[in-house]
Amino acid sequence: MLKPQWILIAVFVGSPATAQVVTPNFTTGTVNSTTTATQNITETYRIETYGGTQYSVTGSNVTPTGNLGPSATYAVTDATKDFSYSQVKLDAGIISTTDLTRTITTTSVTNSLSVFSQ
Repeated sequence: MLKPQWILIAVFVGSPATAQVVTPNFTTGTVNSTTTATQNITETYRIETYGGTQYSVTGSNVTPTGNLGPSATYAVTDATKDFSYSQVKLDAGIISTTDLTRTITTTSVTNSLSVFSQ
């Protein structure tokens, strides 16, 4: 009868081990990628123009009565001729306000190509 120690030795001593060659399933390949990014920027501006008090009078064929200024009165000099008269008074403060809005759109496209081979 065989002793248990000899059976274990026979199992481990068995036939020699061999390796098999592994060959990949591909030879070449490519990866193509496109990335698109869009950015929108909206800008809003408010422009306010300030000024001091302004007063002006213009005309032709008119004559002021009394002191010149906002309280003066004007009369036509020669009623047989044409006349013109303009009076402008602006108080101190905001003279004009301008509101502007603009949108800036930026688009960037990135193309990437990777090629690999064995």
